[in-house]
Amino acid sequence: MSEYIRRQFDLDLLQLKAQIAQMGALAEQQVSRATALLVRNEGNGKEIVQADDRLDQLEISIDDNCAHLIAKRQPAATDLRTILAVSKIASELERAGDKARKIARLARQVRAAQRADESWYQAMEQFSQEACQLLRDALESYANADAEVALEVIRKNRLLARRAAEHNRAVIDRMVKDPSAVEADLDLLNVVRAMDRIADHGGDLAEHVIYILKGADVRHASLDEIAKEVSDD
Repeated sequence: MSEYIRRQFDLDLLQLKAQIAQMGALAEQQVSRATALLVRNEGNGKEIVQADDRLDQLEISIDDNCAHLIAKRQPAATDLRTILAVSKIASELERAGDKARKIARLARQVRAAQRADESWYQAMEQFSQEACQLLRDALESYANADAEVALEVIRKNRLLARRAAEHNRAVIDRMVKDPSAVEADLDLLNVVRAMDRIADHGGDLAEHVIYILKGADVRHASLDEIAKEVSDD
């Protein structure tokens, strides 16, 4: 690749990075809005649906730009790896937005059923904040090419997964003791699962960052194995 083509390619990658940053900010906003609707009955689902459509459009645009970049530049293996991972990062953000939309859809049902107490709402708000922070940190690791930050995101996501399992067990125990409102309790489970999946998308995004930086597919690796990949030069 000539110096001129290299410069043009780097500019194309910067454009993709800017689109990912825009998409990440929108996905995080979606999660915050859905949580406000769930916890405090603030806002409405319509704006969340509209913003979700915007996320879909951004994902399509990024995929189109990635395909065009591959066809136009015919990148070498390392650069191709970056482009493919960017497309996957866009997919993670779009799916996080989908989960926010699901939470918004469930919010009014949960509030109407009155099966959740104040401590549950507080726990969901805290979970949402931590999931958003994971998305933010994962995007930072991509923007700054920082594999150590990506590793920390993966570590924190696995801790959050344990918390989600604890919330689910508490609801399931209540369903066993009192099966009179199983449908309403299932809505609580689905909210927790959606929150957990948002955090997972942050963790998955961080795995794509490590793939870009280290060339290692760590999707099914243990934390020790991922840490070794990150520390290897």
